[in-house]
Amino acid sequence: MSEEEMDQNNVNALYNKGAALLDQGNDQEAIEYFDRVLSIEPNATDALYNKGAALLDQGKNEEAIEYFDRVLAIEPNATDAADERGVALIPPEKSQYMQISRRRKRRRSRRGWR
Repeated sequence: MSEEEMDQNNVNALYNKGAALLDQGNDQEAIEYFDRVLSIEPNATDALYNKGAALLDQGKNEEAIEYFDRVLAIEPNATDAADERGVALIPPEKSQYMQISRRRKRRRSRRGWR
C-alpha cells in the first residue's frame, strides 16, 4: 500500500469516527476528529461542514459561520452549508429550539475527497 493510500484510509477512518461522534451528540470529540482530517486534507468540505455543524450545536455561531464560509468558497452551490450559515446568523438564545430539532438532520454524508 502506498503512502497516499495509507493517508486516504486514515482520513476516511478519522472522518467516520468524527461523524459517528457527531451523531451521538459528542460535539467536542467530533470536532477533534474533524480537525485531524483537516490537518491532512484542509479542503475536505464534509469535515469543514460537520465541524461547523458541531460548533453550531455548541452555540459557537461565529466560529460555525467561518467553516460554512470555507465550504461555500470551495463549493459555491452547497445549499446545505448556505442553509446552516443562515441558522448560525440567528443568535443562539433565539434559535435553541430550532437547533435542537435540526441537530440530527444536519450531518453531511461523506461525498469524497478532492
